[in-house]
Amino acid sequence: MLRIQGLTELPVHRIMLSAHCAVLAYVLNGLGSLHDCESGISIKLHSPLAQGSRAHPGPPRTPAEMPRLAITGMHAFPVLVLLHYLYTNTLLAVRDPQLAHLTADTFANSWLQPT
Repeated sequence: MLRIQGLTELPVHRIMLSAHCAVLAYVLNGLGSLHDCESGISIKLHSPLAQGSRAHPGPPRTPAEMPRLAITGMHAFPVLVLLHYLYTNTLLAVRDPQLAHLTADTFANSWLQPT
């Protein structure tokens, strides 16, 4: 599961993220976390297994037992754009008419503007 800002959770595939991004593979393999001081973006792995809360062996039985890749310090929209890229190897056209309503809301009150 991918948790964005502690509010939104999305199911993702560890293998897809790890295969397409070495930095995410580092975090997903439990080797550490990432924090960018300038932007305030952090990426951490929260694993119930590592915290000892799972008593049974094998894969998680419920969503609560799944590890969470937590991303803080950024809006969900750029995370979705990144996921789209990692899964499809294509850049998302932010000005695509199908996304117009999303991008209008996202960029309306932001210093960030699409080019």
